[in-house]
Amino acid sequence: MYFQFSTKCLAFVLFLFMSTLGMAQRNDNTQEMKEYNTALVLMDKKLFSDALPIWEKLSDANFENANYSYNLGLCLFESRNNRVKALPHFMRAATNIALEWDNRFGNRTAPIETYFYLGKLHQLVGEFDKAIYYYTQFELNTRSKALIIDAR
Repeated sequence: MYFQFSTKCLAFVLFLFMSTLGMAQRNDNTQEMKEYNTALVLMDKKLFSDALPIWEKLSDANFENANYSYNLGLCLFESRNNRVKALPHFMRAATNIALEWDNRFGNRTAPIETYFYLGKLHQLVGEFDKAIYYYTQFELNTRSKALIIDAR
């Protein structure tokens, strides 16, 4: 009897713990989504320096998210005085590029435009071979995307 009661009690405590853990995860995702959408609105208004700390926070917390890296790189690039600082973020974004991309919460890929920005940045720092490589990748992938869209 005692064993049966303690087993039920333990199961109940585990259930409460898992429920609390699940609610905390949902709250984290909700906060992350709010920050994401706020940063997008700021970028739409061309307030890149205001969006920058949000993307830095999101990117630091989700290092493998190519979408966050892309948006962080874009903010740095558009800030003009930070353009070269965008290079490592676009490089990280380039590890997961999708031909069909949209800038929505939950997307972990970067757009093919990442290659264009990499070409531009390498050109700015005088690495012309790399610039040509990335401009070529952008051009080739843009054609592929156009072919995919035309095929529909």
